[in-house]
Amino acid sequence: MWLDCRQLVASRQLKALCDRRDMTVTDPDHNEGYLAGWLAEAARVGMSDGCEFGVQGEGFLRMNLGCARETVVEAMRCIVEALTKPVAPK
Repeated sequence: MWLDCRQLVASRQLKALCDRRDMTVTDPDHNEGYLAGWLAEAARVGMSDGCEFGVQGEGFLRMNLGCARETVVEAMRCIVEALTKPVAPK
């Protein structure tokens, strides 16, 4: 399954999300890979950077669905939770 993250990585939302969690976007021209790493850490969900699959994958993350439906549903719940989890002020 391909997840379109172009709007998130092109906006200031990713930077704001990372700033709230004392993280930095290491490569501003290639945020998809950073977002995949962040999701692995924050949501415990492995995603592949779409660029690994060629130019047409730019702006996308790829999730392998070769698992039980319940696992996919739980992964999506974890992603939503990680992206919406309130962060204590610094």
